[in-house]
Amino acid sequence: MTGRIKISGVEFQPAAVPGRLAEAILSDPTILRGIWRDVYRWDARGGTGQVLVPVKPDNAVPLGNALAFFIPKATPTGILGKNEAASQRMAERFMSLVEAQGPGEVVRALGEILRQPQKVLPLAEFAPLNPIASYVVRMHVSYAIVQLRHAGEDLSAYLCLPSRVSFHHEVEAIPDEAAYHAAIAADRGLRAVSVSFVVPAKSAANADLRKLALRKRIEEYRAMIAAPGHLGSAAAGAQLDSVRDRLALAEEEWDALA
Repeated sequence: MTGRIKISGVEFQPAAVPGRLAEAILSDPTILRGIWRDVYRWDARGGTGQVLVPVKPDNAVPLGNALAFFIPKATPTGILGKNEAASQRMAERFMSLVEAQGPGEVVRALGEILRQPQKVLPLAEFAPLNPIASYVVRMHVSYAIVQLRHAGEDLSAYLCLPSRVSFHHEVEAIPDEAAYHAAIAADRGLRAVSVSFVVPAKSAANADLRKLALRKRIEEYRAMIAAPGHLGSAAAGAQLDSVRDRLALAEEEWDALA
């Protein structure tokens, strides 16, 4: 079992989160806005690039942790929704217990033991596009989610830890259509340049928490593959392939953290 986490001297027990609940938490606007970000824009006509987010001197983007408060509720569609009022009360009680002004203060305190990872923008991967297209590089962050529980006070929060970061491009303008299509024909990889990295763990605590979340994901994916009948419908085969892909990514991350 992963050791307890202290916040302002108050102990919380980390726990794994079921995949369905994790997906609902990640759909919350407070978390969603950190998942996709435009990080770089290239202007082919002007021959200039612009970094769109705060970076370190080496063009490294800090990958921040996040804290969410989420009390689920049932919805007519069967998708887990958020009970806004109950979630807000939980957040207020949590902040009162740890004597914090808000989630940002808690995340900064946790940063002392979890450390903040960062990733250098992989601009060289997209450089072959520079002569033929104006484009924006979008960064996608995947999160591992663990619950921090305080049983005595019936309190909990969800800690979101960056686990994988991917970079994709979207073409915004093509100065010379003929040159662009000729380049794409010569190298079809230019059509969908993207790169993906497992976020390195900067501390043992970070690795332990992410492995706690990963273990749950891997168990769930393997169970889906072993008994795919519940997927139903004619699309079951495609869904199963998607689960296999997610399992492969989860196992890759597990190996990187081992």
